Amino acid sequence: MAEKLSLVFLNSLCERIKVYYPPGAEMIICSDGHVFGELIGVCDGIIDDYQDKLNRLLCELELNYISIFNLSHVEEFNTSNNCYNHSRKLLVEKYSLAIGVIKKQLTGSEDGLSLYRAITRFLYEDSLLPNYSGSKNALQKMLANVQLVLFNIVGHGEIYLLNSFHQQFVYQSILSL
Repeated sequence: MAEKLSLVFLNSLCERIKVYYPPGAEMIICSDGHVFGELIGVCDGIIDDYQDKLNRLLCELELNYISIFNLSHVEEFNTSNNCYNHSRKLLVEKYSLAIGVIKKQLTGSEDGLSLYRAITRFLYEDSLLPNYSGSKNALQKMLANVQLVLFNIVGHGEIYLLNSFHQQFVYQSILSL
């Protein structure tokens, strides 16, 4: 499991930081699956299971410098019945940019185009699931029609990371991977 190796590495990095900086460091991983799930066709139950597995892994391996943060941890979007559709709707209503603004950001610079290409590649590769029965050509044609989904992914990510997530962690450094 790649996650296991990554988590162990990040935890050991925090341990090494403590040698040089006694207060140490803590890694808070933003697991944003519920922000994007509906856009990429992954149901909330699968995302919940994945996040539960990550949390169990942290406990089993005693990785004490790492924690998981997700949409349900943001008070204004946390619903008592884990209704993520409602949480996503609130998130978008409060923070979203118009699709035209997002499109201009993506197509107006080399960095934007790089992000556009990276997300397109992610959508393509992530769609090649073991149970996919269509051809790669059919998948490419389908993905050619997902420009709106891509713009929404970028928009959801920006509003989540730059607004709601940042408000929770005002004095922390945020690394986006």
